[in-house]
Amino acid sequence: MPELSSRGHAIRLGYSMNVHPCETADELDAALRDGPGEIRRRLFAGRKTGAGLRLSAQAADLLAGDPYRLAKTKALLESLDLFAFTANVFPFGKFNAGRVKEDVYRPSWADPRRAAYTLAAAHVMAALGGGQSLTLSTVAGGYKADGDDKPARDNMARNLAQVAAGLHTLKNETGVSIRVCLEPEPLTTCETAADAIEFFRRHIYPGGERALHGTDKYNREQATDILHEHLGLCFDACHHAVMWEDPAEAIDRIDRSGIVIGKMQVTCALEGPPGELARFDEPRYFHQVCAEGGRRAADLGEAKGWPDGAARAHFHVPVFLEQIGGLKTTQGFLKAAMEEVLKRGLCSDFEIETYTWDVIPAAEREKTCGKSLVESLMKEYDWVMKVLEAR
Repeated sequence: MPELSSRGHAIRLGYSMNVHPCETADELDAALRDGPGEIRRRLFAGRKTGAGLRLSAQAADLLAGDPYRLAKTKALLESLDLFAFTANVFPFGKFNAGRVKEDVYRPSWADPRRAAYTLAAAHVMAALGGGQSLTLSTVAGGYKADGDDKPARDNMARNLAQVAAGLHTLKNETGVSIRVCLEPEPLTTCETAADAIEFFRRHIYPGGERALHGTDKYNREQATDILHEHLGLCFDACHHAVMWEDPAEAIDRIDRSGIVIGKMQVTCALEGPPGELARFDEPRYFHQVCAEGGRRAADLGEAKGWPDGAARAHFHVPVFLEQIGGLKTTQGFLKAAMEEVLKRGLCSDFEIETYTWDVIPAAEREKTCGKSLVESLMKEYDWVMKVLEAR
């Protein structure tokens, strides 16, 4: 991609491959050819281009445990002139077929399987050679309905500390520093910027420091440094918009807290009357709804009978659209959030994440997005590049 910078830092841009089936390593390779490889060929010919991988637990375990199979994917990236600078390790299992809903948040960070999966993905990313600093985005704790008490949060802090320690070791072995970025989202442990800051201050930092210091491997200062270097936040603009946060205020809070925004997901939500939003209801993903006055629903179907008024739904729509199907999008929020992050020089990794391509109502998709996923992605890149270049 063209040379871009923010406050002297190079900007890396890609799109999240969770829009493709990537459950297996073979599916990941096929998606690299058909997705980022095709985008690079059409938009950035002759230039190395960023790729945002989607690594499932199955694919991460296979690639981490089989150096020959991992070498095949690395060779493919090189042949396509791609570099993997970030990965989505939020969905543990299936994501592109059947019912996903609340399963996307499971296992939570209270479960050691989440830590093992994340470390496997980190080893894969370090071996793929996408850079000396990389990011992974993940669930911000867990699904609140599954348990969000102090013992659960203490377990989350210990598991996150274990991963941070593993990433510290990985850096010493490979020279690659990887940051795990928790992604606030409605219905999770951290729904807003304020929630995330509180989670870090009350649980991750004190609990993580105790866990690392208790191993006798690190003193308290070393433990603190490890947590700060390897843990941070992923700012998903759609999620914060659904919670009706002010973009500049949310980003300012995070900045002043000292927590690093390691990655920004470039996303738009839907906005409109609840009855109209319900036309986008579908059976695969959760589409949390929040009205301007604070009324909330876990999914679009639950908001059908609400009175008219402004509401926002967690339904990712292409970022180049100001409206779709007669509904507004939160493109203005996204643009303001990107400009704030760029102005402050907070983040280098930007990832377009419109994973809902095949669940957008067909008539609306064909009318506004283009005939193919790649065509729609190219329009998204064009919009994002203009915002980035304006800075």
